[in-house]
Amino acid sequence: MKLKRAKSYKKTIQFYKANYAYKEPFSVLMDPGFIKKCLNMNIYFKEALPKLLESKVSFFITPCCVAEMKRNSREYSNDLISTCKRIDYHPCNHQFGPDETELVHKCFTDISKKLPSQFFYAVQDHDHRLSLRKNLGIPILFVLTNVIILEKPSTSSYQNMVKTHKAITATSSREKEMLLKLKYGDNYNPELNKSKVANNTENKNNIKVQKTPTKLQPTPLTPQNKKDINKKEIIKKDEKLKDNNIEMGDDIEVKDETTTTEKIIEKPNLKKKLEKEEDKERRKKIRELISQKRDERLERKKMKEEKERIAKYKISKLNSRTGEAIKKIRRKRSKAHKKQ
Repeated sequence: MKLKRAKSYKKTIQFYKANYAYKEPFSVLMDPGFIKKCLNMNIYFKEALPKLLESKVSFFITPCCVAEMKRNSREYSNDLISTCKRIDYHPCNHQFGPDETELVHKCFTDISKKLPSQFFYAVQDHDHRLSLRKNLGIPILFVLTNVIILEKPSTSSYQNMVKTHKAITATSSREKEMLLKLKYGDNYNPELNKSKVANNTENKNNIKVQKTPTKLQPTPLTPQNKKDINKKEIIKKDEKLKDNNIEMGDDIEVKDETTTTEKIIEKPNLKKKLEKEEDKERRKKIRELISQKRDERLERKKMKEEKERIAKYKISKLNSRTGEAIKKIRRKRSKAHKKQ
């Protein structure tokens, strides 16, 4: 059995133990279809089921199962009926007419209602499994190809578990009063305090959270007006020029501070010239970087070629030396043979 499957089976068994009072050793109630499938697939269920459930297992069958097998003698052989008779019987005390069908289906549904949390139901028929899943806390087993599979708990059994847990952990009216007394102390008035609590809960449910609209700030990638950008650049350049002149000690008349910027902004040709100069500088820098990268690549290629050439030269020398040595050895051997 795979590790992942074993973990999931452990969880399901623990779920049934904790919530529906299943106890070890487990008892399995088997259907004739399940036994037939096990025999056809060469599964020895008396060894496989204890490994799957990780505990001792006792196997049972009802008289209704044997009666149905005898009625449908074409489907079930005599060997299968004899093997079923060897298994222990669980007395169901059902009495069915000679023309009635689906005896096992009716028998198992009745036992699951009368004796909950007692049996694991090994059932092969799909429709019968679906009807059993409607009842709460019933573990079901069936055979798929060569493997016995334990089904996961149904949604109804999970929902029932949640309800029981809520009922166990819920605070009673007396406990609520005790908590309110501890909270308010001497000022505790049961009618007022209860009304306050009820109003608070209603307000919390009725409050609608109003989201304040957030102002979107411009990101560095958002498009801006070209005029504003050009003005800012020109003003920065003027400030730099003034600072440089002041450091050098030149006399500057600071009466008309905005005249230079205004003149430049008024003349569109100057703007274009400045933009062109900036573009030229950028292009020069890009070209220089590209040329540097090209030179580096060429140098790397040359170094690789030189290394390869040196390696080939060394290999050729070694081959020539080894060839000469082999020739000498062959000559010596030929001379020795001739002398003999």
